[in-house]
Amino acid sequence: FRSEWVIVKVTHYDKESKEFEVLDEEPGDDEEGGGQRKYKLPWSHIIPFPKMSDLATAPEFPPGKQVLAVYPGTTALYK
Repeated sequence: FRSEWVIVKVTHYDKESKEFEVLDEEPGDDEEGGGQRKYKLPWSHIIPFPKMSDLATAPEFPPGKQVLAVYPGTTALYK
């Protein structure tokens, strides 16, 4: 089992399948030859980022809580 977290942009919602079509925000350099990758994901596989205007109301996380963080200036996510 391999977990991978990527930053994506939602491009479409399919009401029939209840899946989101998303586009990888950064071209890949994997074995598939690179380029922007598209995925179809259920809502349970998406974690929305807060809007910059909502940061004042972002939740506080207690010590020891597992979170995902973005390294500044990149699309790299770290647990």
